[in-house]
Order: sequence, then structure tokens, then C-alpha cells
Amino acid sequence: MRDETANPLLAAAFDAIDAQIEVDADLQLILDQTAGILGCRLGVCGPDDERTAGGPSRGSPAAAGRTTHAVPGVGEVWLENAAGLSERDARRVAQRLGIAAKFDRLRRRSAGELPLMSVVDESLSTEIRGSVLRRLGMEPSSLVTVFALVACHEDAAVFVAQLRTRATKVLHAEDRQFHLVMATDLTDYGAIGVPVGSRAAHSGPAHAINAPAAWRQAKIGLRFCRPSRHPCGPYALEEATLVDADQLGGYALFAEVATPQQIREVEDVRRLNRFVDETDDDVLICLEAVAATDSIRKAARHLHLHHNSVTDRIRRAERYLGYRFTAPYGRTRLFLTLVMRRLLESADLVEASSQLATNPSHLNSDPHHGLSESGGSHGA
Repeated sequence: MRDETANPLLAAAFDAIDAQIEVDADLQLILDQTAGILGCRLGVCGPDDERTAGGPSRGSPAAAGRTTHAVPGVGEVWLENAAGLSERDARRVAQRLGIAAKFDRLRRRSAGELPLMSVVDESLSTEIRGSVLRRLGMEPSSLVTVFALVACHEDAAVFVAQLRTRATKVLHAEDRQFHLVMATDLTDYGAIGVPVGSRAAHSGPAHAINAPAAWRQAKIGLRFCRPSRHPCGPYALEEATLVDADQLGGYALFAEVATPQQIREVEDVRRLNRFVDETDDDVLICLEAVAATDSIRKAARHLHLHHNSVTDRIRRAERYLGYRFTAPYGRTRLFLTLVMRRLLESADLVEASSQLATNPSHLNSDPHHGLSESGGSHGA
């Protein structure tokens, strides 16, 4: 364990910073107080904001006696001429001020309402994330399910409303193309409905403090979704309407490493795309059923279609794609092709997800598209 009291000056600075963070003090007050304790110049320089204390900066990033620390989503914290601190201790102060700057940015940006999106910001420390969770009415140890949803605002509201009857607490935020929904103690996943045209995926149960990993898992699951064809669950596995990302296994890794361009160059995917273009989208449901079962007869029964009708579609697909689905590894090859097509269809989510990860500060400022909270009791 680090001994923060070895240097009394460092201990005093840490105590002052921590005390001000606990009472949501303005960042400028924290900087002024810290500069007074250390007797040095310091500040935070961001893309749209600069705060200084103890006098303006007189050096460059490479200047002697200057310590810097980069904070994702905030900018750079710097200290100059902190004579009473070693280089290591100066870096530690810069890091602690970075935490204060991050918390201050969240407080000011949300205008008094801590955004749910900050809970899934991977750059936040667990200390700050735990504090945000408590202010949102959740404990870090709360068991949550995180949903990633692509839907219009009205459909997202319908989706969230039904979760209220199945969870003790539901939080909802919107950012770019995604809706983030976090539900505690959720029951009865199978009955959840997804509005027509929307896509939804969810993580496995996780502690709220691990929300960033659960959010990432849910967004990966979203890559495997297909738009909902009917608004009420439960959904068959081949419909891929509400994907449980916790059940993806190794396919999740495939979604992370295979680029849309690489998938487009796979000949099986090209052939499948041409076949669907020349027939209809319903053939995908038929092929998904065949890939998910071990016989055409079972697939027909599952689809509520006549065996001969399904057989005819399958034979045409086999001739077009160039291999038999019943041959060794034929069904596996078909399923892999269908998965790649799903990933290609959701390629638009890759860029949005990347932007959200690298620039989490772009939150929607419209209160109607921001954080919403509801509590409810378990029920049907």
C-alpha cells in the first residue's frame, strides 16, 4: 500500500483535494487551494476550457520543473515549480487533480444532473464511478443488466416502460445512435418486447461498478441483432431480435476483429447477398432456422411452413451458394456466413461505438433525450 503521509505536503494536498471533491466544489476552488498548499503554479488545459492557479503557466510541456498528466475527455493537468515535491509525488498530485477535473466536468456538463453515460465511461476511476452510481440511487454492488438499443426516441420509451414492471430500478440515457438502459434485479428476459424496426441486446448480470464492461458487451451483442419484425416477445433464436451478449461465446471476438471491408471480400457473403437480393429477405429467416436446427423438417415445423416449401427454398439456396448444408461442416459454414452478413448489416454501429468510446463528452443536452429514471416493483 502506498504511504501518502510520507511527505506532509503531499498528504495535505491530497486531503484538501479529496475533501473538496466530496462536497462537489468547483474545480477553480480546488486548484486555488492546492496551489496555495504547494506554493506552485498549476492548472488544467482542455480543448474548450483552461483553469489556472498560482499565476499563469510560464513554461512549455517540456520545460524543466513542469509535470503534466493527460486525462481522457478533459485535457492536460500541469504543475510548475512544486519545490516541495519529488517528481513522483508531483505526478501523483497531477493525477489526483485529474480526478477532480473529471468529476467537475461531469457536474458542469450535466447542469446538476449526473448523466448515466458517465457510469459507462471507461476512463473514469472506480472511485468516481461509485460516487456517481450512489447519486443515481444505485450501489456499486447492485446487480444490473445493461441494454444497448437502437431505436427512435418514442420506441425507446416504450422499451423502457416495459422494463419498469420487471426491475426494481431502470435508468435510461441516449447518446448518438445508442440508447443505454440499465436495470437492476431484472426478471423474465424472455417476455421483453422490442418495437418493430428496433434492435436490442443486453449484457449478462453484472455489478454496477463494472458497467463499462457490461455496456461494451451489450454493444457487441447489438452487432448480431436484426431489426425486430414484431413488437412482442419471446423471440426465436434465429430472429436475432433481442440478443443475449453473454451467450455469444467466441463469436463476440469475431465481431471485434473482423472489419466490414474484410467481410465484404468473403465470397460466401457476396453470394448470399446476391441471393437475398434476387429473392426476398424472408429467405434469411428460413436459412437461419436451418442453421439453428439439425434437419429441414424441424426447421419447417419451427417456421410453421410446409416441409416441401422449406425444402424448395433450401435447395435453391444450396445451388446458388455452391454447397450442401447437410454435408460435413455445411451447416456450420452456412451459419458463419449468416453471422458475417449480420455484422455487415450492423457496420454503421462500429463508427458510432468508436466515437462514443474515444469522445464520451458528446452527450445530448436536451433533457428529453438525457437521463431518465424510474422505479418499480417486480411484475409481469
